[in-house]
Amino acid sequence: MIELINQLQCLQQSELSINDELRCGILNPVDALTKRTMIKEKERSTIKELALKVHVTDSGKPRKITYQESKGLWYTILPGKKKIYSTSEDGLYEKIVESYGLYSFGNTFSYVFRCALKEKRDTENPKEATLDKYKQNYKKFITKELASQEVEKITRQDLMAYTQKMVKTLHPKKKAYLEY
Repeated sequence: MIELINQLQCLQQSELSINDELRCGILNPVDALTKRTMIKEKERSTIKELALKVHVTDSGKPRKITYQESKGLWYTILPGKKKIYSTSEDGLYEKIVESYGLYSFGNTFSYVFRCALKEKRDTENPKEATLDKYKQNYKKFITKELASQEVEKITRQDLMAYTQKMVKTLHPKKKAYLEY
């Protein structure tokens, strides 16, 4: 299990180094995309393997992972009868690994955004249209590259440069920019 966790950490570092190599001109965008695709595929398979190793009953049998078609959710039951859900099978495997405390995927921009939406829904009881607007703005303004970065490593300068680039490419109106 330790080697799988180490492998995940190495894959995460490789992902970050691709961004640096791309910025420095060492990689072109096509090669960077190819490398990212390979890393993501390896990461997905490693997470699944790790989840299946730890998510077992006391007798060593794998716990049931089910797709509930009526709700469009994957779910499983953790020890202690706690259910966890996800809209994708890969997302459920990530949640399983996090639930056992083996690895945290909670430091990415996208994960923090999802947690913030959940917190807002749970504590403020906003209208569903408000939450949908937040999601639309997120999809419109936040690239996959920014969404996959660790929040702790995003600097003020990174955000300022990202905002400048986004404004130059999307040319948002003032209201849309303020929503961003």
